[in-house]
Amino acid sequence: MDHMKAAFDTWNYEGIELPVFVKKDVLLGPVKDFEVKDDDVWLCTYPKSGTHFTMQMLNLLQFDGDFAQLNKHTESIPRGPGPFGVSVPQADGSTQHTHEYFGSLPSPRMIVTHLPFHLLPTQVFEKKAKVYQCCCSLSDYFYKLLFLSGVIRVT
Repeated sequence: MDHMKAAFDTWNYEGIELPVFVKKDVLLGPVKDFEVKDDDVWLCTYPKSGTHFTMQMLNLLQFDGDFAQLNKHTESIPRGPGPFGVSVPQADGSTQHTHEYFGSLPSPRMIVTHLPFHLLPTQVFEKKAKVYQCCCSLSDYFYKLLFLSGVIRVT
C-alpha cells in the first residue's frame, strides 16, 4: 500500500489539500500572476469528472460546430503536458510547468485546470475571460477515484 500513499500525498494551501505535483512555489508565483487574455476560456473541473467531454463541447461551441475548423485548429497546437497549474517531471530530470505551455498558446486559448476556482490567477476575475466550472455528483466522483486507484475492483 506504500505506492497508494505516494499517489495521494498532499499539502495544504488555503484549506485545500493539493497533490504534490502542484508545486507551492509555482502556485504562489507564476500561476497567480499568469497573464490572462480577454478571449481566454477557462475550464475548471475535478479530475475524472467529465473534463475532456466538456472541453470538446466548449471547443465545438467556439467553432460553431464546424469539425473541420476545429480539427485544423487543434492540429496546429502541440499537445499540452497536463492541466494548468501542475508541474510535470520530464525523462531528462527537468520539470515542465504547464503555465509556460498555456502562456505560449495563440489566442483564443482553452485553458483546462483542476485548481479550485479561488486559486485561479487573479487576472481571471479582472478581465473578460470566460470561466466554466464542470461538476459531477460526489458519489460518482469518489467511485471513479477509488476504481481508478485500484481500491475497488470489478470482477
